[in-house]
Amino acid sequence: MKHKTMMIMGAALLSLTMAGCSKLTQKGETVQAETPAAEVAKTVTVQVATATQGHIASYRSFGGDVVPHDTKSIIPTTSGEVKELLIEEGDVVKKDQVVARIDQSKAGMRYQPTEIKSPIDGTVSVVNTQLGAQAAIGQPIGTVISTDNLEIKFDVAERLLYAAKLGGKVDVSFDAFPGQVFRATIVKLGATLNTSTRTREVTIKLDDDGGQVISGMYARVNVLLDEADDAILVPSNAISGSAVFIARDGIAHKVPVKTGIEADGKVQILEGVDAGDQVVVAGISQLSDGTPVNVL
Repeated sequence: MKHKTMMIMGAALLSLTMAGCSKLTQKGETVQAETPAAEVAKTVTVQVATATQGHIASYRSFGGDVVPHDTKSIIPTTSGEVKELLIEEGDVVKKDQVVARIDQSKAGMRYQPTEIKSPIDGTVSVVNTQLGAQAAIGQPIGTVISTDNLEIKFDVAERLLYAAKLGGKVDVSFDAFPGQVFRATIVKLGATLNTSTRTREVTIKLDDDGGQVISGMYARVNVLLDEADDAILVPSNAISGSAVFIARDGIAHKVPVKTGIEADGKVQILEGVDAGDQVVVAGISQLSDGTPVNVL
């Protein structure tokens, strides 16, 4: 009896097993089990910006000094005592204006004092003598600089020389005039390259300084390196290596790009992005091609 009962229980267990199997198979096809929730791709929250089309320009700033175009020494044509000194530092003088008189008289001999004149129009920057001093032929008694013909000199690195061309325009600003920008023209390029610094001296003249700029001032010169119109532009922080992520239909698509000019927090895209594309600018580190995204 016991043996018969065990056989009946075994048959029942086999029947249940077969029934379970029949639920997993329908017409010879296996029913796939549901994918565990942990295996579902994680959605990443990102921020995006719209790629735009417009103008972009790249500049490089250089430091320069305001210097006079002409600097001339006041040189006596005779030796003797300085009987009259008619100038002080800072005086504005005209060419051929008398600035001093020198008496070359000696004991027993009397001469008419010799007039010493300014060689150019300008401002007296240095006075090297005083009343009663002895002047000598060829020894300067002062210096005059031209203040109406000022220049700015600065050095440009060899690799950027392509941007400095005769006649080219640049922008200039000074600490003394906050918010003001002056236009200037490149008027001279150094004949040789400084082999120690690998730079070339560039000279510019202000188109119109309104009489405000004086010799010795420090100038910031902005030289245009490159520019483009109708350029596709994206924020600089959208660039990840040599690619960007474009958010489309809730998916992040990684797109290789070729970049151009970079300026003012924007980058020109030469290939890979069209105007209107939504490029990811925050959350990039969590993305790969095909990642589901939630756009803020």
